[in-house]
Amino acid sequence: MLKKPVRLILIALAAFLIFVPLHGYLSSRNCARMVICISNLKQLGLALNMYACDYQGNFPTDLSLLYPGYVSNLTTFLCPIKAYTSRLNEQDVLKNFTVCYEYIPGLTREDDNRILIVFDRKDNHAHIFGHHRDSRNAAFVGGRVQAFNPLISSTNRQSWEQVWATHQKLLQERSHKSQP
Repeated sequence: MLKKPVRLILIALAAFLIFVPLHGYLSSRNCARMVICISNLKQLGLALNMYACDYQGNFPTDLSLLYPGYVSNLTTFLCPIKAYTSRLNEQDVLKNFTVCYEYIPGLTREDDNRILIVFDRKDNHAHIFGHHRDSRNAAFVGGRVQAFNPLISSTNRQSWEQVWATHQKLLQERSHKSQP
């Protein structure tokens, strides 16, 4: 029979050996979901720009106008992380096309490319495990998509707060120009 300290060490070792592969598995699944989220935003950005080409440079007043003519798959409107953690499905999209992504209506292709057009809702990535927690993805008027991760800092990349401040300032300038 093993002594008590040896048993505790074996239990701790077994727990560690179970946790390490599980952590890697969960992290890789979250990374895959983040890539799909970024891909969805890229597809929405492209669909918005195709719509604008067909409508004299004006983006739609609502994301639902993209379906089914420009986006045929309803899952494109779902952030896979939020859909998984909140049990969302295609029926939820039909009720509210902005269930996962926020959309800024009333923009045109002539607007500044630094203005956000569609982006993650704040809580989309709040419940995930690992280094993607609380990150945000965004598509800009020009079609560019960028991921913002608060846990990874870089001197040559803007933070979400900096991009959001620029976005707000540009929208304000835009509204002042359109007023007589």
